[in-house]
Amino acid sequence: MLYSVDETPPRTVLIVAGLQQVALISNSLLYPIILGREAHLSPEQLLDFVSLSMLALGMATLLLSAKSRFVGSGYLCPAGYTQFYLGPSLTAAHMGGLALAFGMTAIAGVLQTAIAPVLRRVRFLLPPEIAGLVIAVVGLSIAVLGVRYGLGGGANTGIRPNISRFSRFRWRRWSS
Repeated sequence: MLYSVDETPPRTVLIVAGLQQVALISNSLLYPIILGREAHLSPEQLLDFVSLSMLALGMATLLLSAKSRFVGSGYLCPAGYTQFYLGPSLTAAHMGGLALAFGMTAIAGVLQTAIAPVLRRVRFLLPPEIAGLVIAVVGLSIAVLGVRYGLGGGANTGIRPNISRFSRFRWRRWSS
């Protein structure tokens, strides 16, 4: 089912599409949570940080979806946080706090905006194989971070699983 920019879908379609977008974007909120935890924010500060992240996603989605000569496409184009910035943001948060991470993100946004018009001319330098390799490397680095968090560590800690519970369980089981 397709609708053009000027058509309005039925209300049920709008509600289901809205809920689908909320579910899709909720995965993107993991990155601010990880960054906030690594910046050692208190639970109240982390809640405020995630709330502001949600507000920023909403504002960016409105800008991307607007139909204007300078901004937006006129189509629903939800914004989302990308894992490409997670590693550098974690490093910046450890080196200079969230202020450094925010400054780095702002400068990267300005540079991306400046480089965007040139990308069509240098597209031949970026074949799908190179893009796929970059995405695979980023995915593997995020997988390592996920394993560290899953085993009780953090972004900059080694993998140190807590096996004392398991060893006590085994000891009790075999000693009776």
